[in-house]
Amino acid sequence: MKIGLKLPLIMAVIAVSALYLAELISTTNARNTIFEAGQYRLMAVATSRAAEVRSVMASVSADMRAKANNPVILEATRAFVRSWHSTSDADRGAIQRAFVDDSPHPAGEREKLVDAGTGTAYAGVHRYFHEFFASHAASRAYDDLYIVSPDGRVVYSVRKFSTFGADLRSENAQGTPVGTAFAKAAASTDDAKVTMTDFLPYAAHGGAPTAFFAIPVRTNTGVLEGVLIISLPAKALDTIVNRPDGLGETGAVAFLGSDALPRAGPGIPEADWADSVDLKLQLVRDGGSAMLANATEEPYVAAFAPVRLNGSYYAVIARQKRSAILAPAEVLRRETLRDGVAVLGFVCLVGLLLARSISTPLTAVGNAMGRVARREYEMDIPGRRRADEIGGIARELDSFRAALLAAEANDREHTFKSAAFEATSAALMLVDRELTIIYVNESLVELMSEHRISLGRNVWDFRPDALPGRNLAALFPGAERLRKEAGQGHRAAEMRLGNSYLTLAMEPVRDGPDGQLLGYVVEWADVTQRRLSSAVLGAIDTALPVASFSPDGRLIATNPPFRRWTGLPPQLLNGHHWNTLFPQNACKDAKCWSRTLEGAGRHVRLQLCPARASALPVILCRVDNDRGRAQRFVLIALSDLPAVSASAAAPVEAEVPRSKEIS
Repeated sequence: MKIGLKLPLIMAVIAVSALYLAELISTTNARNTIFEAGQYRLMAVATSRAAEVRSVMASVSADMRAKANNPVILEATRAFVRSWHSTSDADRGAIQRAFVDDSPHPAGEREKLVDAGTGTAYAGVHRYFHEFFASHAASRAYDDLYIVSPDGRVVYSVRKFSTFGADLRSENAQGTPVGTAFAKAAASTDDAKVTMTDFLPYAAHGGAPTAFFAIPVRTNTGVLEGVLIISLPAKALDTIVNRPDGLGETGAVAFLGSDALPRAGPGIPEADWADSVDLKLQLVRDGGSAMLANATEEPYVAAFAPVRLNGSYYAVIARQKRSAILAPAEVLRRETLRDGVAVLGFVCLVGLLLARSISTPLTAVGNAMGRVARREYEMDIPGRRRADEIGGIARELDSFRAALLAAEANDREHTFKSAAFEATSAALMLVDRELTIIYVNESLVELMSEHRISLGRNVWDFRPDALPGRNLAALFPGAERLRKEAGQGHRAAEMRLGNSYLTLAMEPVRDGPDGQLLGYVVEWADVTQRRLSSAVLGAIDTALPVASFSPDGRLIATNPPFRRWTGLPPQLLNGHHWNTLFPQNACKDAKCWSRTLEGAGRHVRLQLCPARASALPVILCRVDNDRGRAQRFVLIALSDLPAVSASAAAPVEAEVPRSKEIS
């Protein structure tokens, strides 16, 4: 895919990915933040409503304590108790019927009857105190107010439910909430302690959840005159729990007991607890937040605020559907997606324009790269004058092209040198600056193989074909000295191996004329035979007559013994032909020279006699060039001549060293 299409696609993918991640992150963060804020809000609602519930309960308890210490209440309690007990059983039955069964007012409105007309002392006490208690109960939203005698008889009731006149110590009343409240208050030694029961259904009040508050009424001397009890219906808390502030359309508040059942407000179905009794008890006791759900409704968030009343655990729960809490996050997500689509379109347009501005010069540079790859180095790289990264690439490519051009020339040179290094008959090795052998050619391996026995005595585990990696000092102990001398201009050394002699010549290798030292080239040579030949030739040149002839028989060079043998000075010998120098041999053996020229043999034994000397046996040797053709002939006389002193001999002048002439 071309960059003109790929770049816009990449930018579109990046934009989509970025928008998706941004939407995901922002939405997730928003959802988390909004969800936490919703939890905090619900917890704040639950906590504030719990404080209101505690305030109501504290107000009731404070009112009860105030009444217990009120002389009017003490007097009324004493009057009701005494008038009730001073009345006969028949009159007490008549009083109960008059205020309950025969009351002209229906249940729930019986507090309107002040005087039942029984004509008893109790009727007078009731007439005197009833309006006081009735107005007080109504102002405090109490469901009822009771005065109970110390022996458990309900001697007064504001609303005259069936509890009026009942014996709270009877077997039937002991387990009721009002009976429990009385028993605890009567047994309490703390006159300021208000006993409270749970909000439980009470049959006498139509089964409505009702809590009872009780406090003993005592004289200054501690004598129990009776127990004051008020009943507070759970609906008295409805104004607190049903207030919609901070709950939205799906929120609700409830007042729960320790069993998580509602005492006021909507409750929580058992299915919502997911069969977790421990969670239920923990939340009611300790408070906190939970996600609750059942099979018919979507999940909702619930916040619990604990309320501790008279040693019992209660809780105010504020709950709201999760979707309602997260509604602002959904709005934010839709807005983010809408804005993201607009941004995506803009990014695609910018990407298309940017791709064109990049792809065109890159295509030109890419074509230039292709030409460089095809080794077309003689060219101009486009875009080198651009100031951006493409211009930098073009300039680097141009430098690369120039470097490749130079490298190609160097490769040709190195190839030539490497071929020469391998093809030469000289034994060569390459060593680095530390004299570690890097490479050897075949000639060196052959030379080391010829002397492997001698070298093996001095070098451990010597193998001619495994020299790279070893140090030159292992083969030649004087390698370090040779390296130092090579730096001073003395580059040759000699090594003796038994009866053989090897020479080493070391040449430094540098990176350029004045560059860094890379290593050394070491040339090895076996000079044993050369020295032997030089010594033999020197002896022959000193003791025997020797002369060189051209292929056409012209004399080229002579040594002093030859000149003494012929008796001719050098100026007369030079240029002489064989036949004029040895006239007798030219006549006696005319075919010898032609046979030698025709290649009949490389060594011919003759008996020669110069014009002015005695005859001597000689060997005529043929010397060929690289094409097998005769280059010159060397004549060596085999018999010694009498020593001729330098003073007696004619002055001679050697042209070149004899050993060089006959080699």
